[in-house]
Amino acid sequence: MHIIYGAFFRHVLALEDAAVQHDKEGRNGNEVRAYYQNVMKLTDAEAATVKKIARDCQNAADELEVKARKVIDAAWAPYPGHRVPVGVKPPALPDELRQLERERIETIKTYVQKMETALGPATFRKVDAHVQRVLAKRISIVPIAPPVPQAPPNRTNQ
Repeated sequence: MHIIYGAFFRHVLALEDAAVQHDKEGRNGNEVRAYYQNVMKLTDAEAATVKKIARDCQNAADELEVKARKVIDAAWAPYPGHRVPVGVKPPALPDELRQLERERIETIKTYVQKMETALGPATFRKVDAHVQRVLAKRISIVPIAPPVPQAPPNRTNQ
């Protein structure tokens, strides 16, 4: 759920940003701005609620991202350019980073609950049905294996 709704909230904000850009270029951004309102048949107030919750969730996630970046930078500080010398084991994933990821997941879940409460059950079901029917089908989770460090190729002077 957190992956799908995280993507939904980011898309809501991306559409708003695109609408603002349209407006700046002298084009009407209202169609882009009202995309979810139109496809989910939301009132102006309901659409505004979805946008506010999306913005609040993203702001909270951004704060966690700043903290995570600091943890990552500290872990990699001994390796300029994030280059680990051959034969040296890369730094382990810090426990604090795992905790920040759990907080990010809980943050998204909390904002989904806030949206459900603010919209009410019937309207939330409309939103959730669209998110599950359209967005969930377009998102796939693919595990990524960590890269295996390899020694640089031998080079000879020519």
